[in-house]
Amino acid sequence: KSLACTGCHRIDGFSTQDQTAPTLTGVGSKVSRKWLVRWLKNPRAVQSNATMPTYQLSDEHLNALASYLMSFADSSVLRARDPLPGNGELGGNLLREARCISCHPFNGTGGHLAPDLGKIGNKVSKKWLARMLQDPMRFQPNTTMPHFNLAPGDRSNLVEHLFEEYTDYEIRDEDDKHPAEPSGTDDLENVELGRRIFKELRCANCHAYEGEQEWLQLGPVLTTVGEKRMDDVDLGTSRIDRTLPEYIYAKIREPQRFATSNNLMKMPAYHLTDEQAKDLTIALLSFDSRKVKSEQYLVRRLEERLYKPAGEFGALLEKYQCYSCHRINGRGYNLAYDLSMEGSRVQRKWLYDYLMVSYSIRPILVERMPVFRFSPHEAAVLTDGIMEQYVRGDLPRIRNTELTPQKVKAGEQLFHNKGCMACHIVGEKGGYVGPSFTIGAKAGDKLQAGWVYTWLKNPQAIVPEVIEPNYNLSDEEAMALTAYIMSMRTNRLAGSPY
Repeated sequence: KSLACTGCHRIDGFSTQDQTAPTLTGVGSKVSRKWLVRWLKNPRAVQSNATMPTYQLSDEHLNALASYLMSFADSSVLRARDPLPGNGELGGNLLREARCISCHPFNGTGGHLAPDLGKIGNKVSKKWLARMLQDPMRFQPNTTMPHFNLAPGDRSNLVEHLFEEYTDYEIRDEDDKHPAEPSGTDDLENVELGRRIFKELRCANCHAYEGEQEWLQLGPVLTTVGEKRMDDVDLGTSRIDRTLPEYIYAKIREPQRFATSNNLMKMPAYHLTDEQAKDLTIALLSFDSRKVKSEQYLVRRLEERLYKPAGEFGALLEKYQCYSCHRINGRGYNLAYDLSMEGSRVQRKWLYDYLMVSYSIRPILVERMPVFRFSPHEAAVLTDGIMEQYVRGDLPRIRNTELTPQKVKAGEQLFHNKGCMACHIVGEKGGYVGPSFTIGAKAGDKLQAGWVYTWLKNPQAIVPEVIEPNYNLSDEEAMALTAYIMSMRTNRLAGSPY
């Protein structure tokens, strides 16, 4: 699925994948031609985390394809003014506030969910970058990048910082030595050749572009590839064992080894690891019309239910791409906390304050929520939606009057006896494995007592993979610990040391 194999191959039972690759609409106003040629020649050499495969194209065909793609202009970028000179130092502060490194690697260091920005100054124009930062989804409709509400001056500062710090000056100097493009690269005949190559390679099966059309899937049907006869396979000059598993594995790892003058290979190289190639081979071998004894060996398409709440709340979740980090009712990633029951976990005031000033709540964390500059209205809508929709109805309602000073004292003793401070900070002492109970947001200001009690009774029932031990606490012990944890708040209980 991640390789979008159904873009070229039909597999009954597997629908054509959504186009997850970047849109090519306006790409000619986005990237430099020299960068584009380098990219088309070998994406991995340009960007270490590139997922685009490598096609074996001649220099002539590379230049023709680049000419065709550079003809995809974006009039809004062409009409836009160049961004005003910015302050790179202030832009660096914005980069850190936005936590760009959580998703983007920078020359191999950082996240893995978005493109490497380590050489972005060699890739895009300042004008395009400033426009994209204003409205990411306008330029990449399928992007997982959120909207950061950056003012024009902020965008100029961020662009300035990225170009100052993340330009490979050796590459730039080399490009400057050869400013002129090869003769004839942009003439109509060359662009037409690029268009034919674009169509032949079925680029639009992965990339959306303006004026797109439905193209047939180019590759062989894989619905029953698991029962393919080796007598029907042309191994070319390749010397491998004549078995179907060996053939499929070798074809995945190095498609061009089977190319002949009569059977040119259009399948690109995906640079898979041995383990990835083995896993994909096993999956393909399972595509067989013959029945197997155990269904556990069949590969099925996982049906995904796309959670999408309605109204302004749902629109804000999409605008700020909350699913890029959080999992919500089965949709999204696990980079941050699952929000599916957040309305039962936290208090309304804490949540609103956190949305408005997210960087100060948990300062001990390396990864934290970016500064989105929510308006008060947006923060209120998000708070109301989370508190009303993401709840568990089976959690107990514990009144403050039930959390007596006697229970607080008993809970404090249990807290120390169970060694909780080995992982959690209280005051100026404790460990960093679990969340702090007093630094940034105090636990009693943030959490709901019913959720704390339920968590203490069985943490793995809420988050199965959590490393917090299940101490099999009695109801009385769990209530005492809940009272102690909830006593850690700004308006402290009488007698509490915190």
